[in-house]
Amino acid sequence: MQRLFLLLLLLIPVAWAADFGFNRNLVIEQENSVLTVDQAFHLQKMQVEGKVITLKWDITDGYYLYRDKTILKAEGMTLGEPQWPTGAEINDEMFGKQIVYYQTLTLPIPFTAQPNAKIATLTVTYQGCQVNGICYPPTTQTLSFDPNQVVPAATNPPLTPPATSTPAPTPTPAAGTTTPPPQAGLDNFFLTIPT
Repeated sequence: MQRLFLLLLLLIPVAWAADFGFNRNLVIEQENSVLTVDQAFHLQKMQVEGKVITLKWDITDGYYLYRDKTILKAEGMTLGEPQWPTGAEINDEMFGKQIVYYQTLTLPIPFTAQPNAKIATLTVTYQGCQVNGICYPPTTQTLSFDPNQVVPAATNPPLTPPATSTPAPTPTPAAGTTTPPPQAGLDNFFLTIPT
């Protein structure tokens, strides 16, 4: 009887450790499932053609970017009004009614280079959240280009291409979103953003 009692005493810590190890692995797995800001909202490229800068974000499924949390600042150029595509309207717990973007956001921004500017710099601050999950703090990236080396705009497409976004279905659907066909002549000049 004493041997059985001693054996049980020895097995209890082993069983407890096995259970703790399993739970610890679950915690580690959950921590690894949280994406970095760049994985969730990848600012893929900046395209400059004519007098338009186009930014494109690839947004991971299950995440969204806020329109009103996107801030654009420029040096060496003056920015025109960004041409925001139609987004989805949500009622955010923190910020109330917001326009957000799912899957992709393509944002054309007209600009005028300042005279004698050798470098034009665009500072982009943006913020997004995981659907029913965490919200990321604002993130800032700085993008630069030589405004004197910009590819001229093609003659057929408009100087300011239409904005595109692919909103995901939401409980409050956006009114009449469409994705226009690709525009010719928009693949002439890209700046790669290192990650």
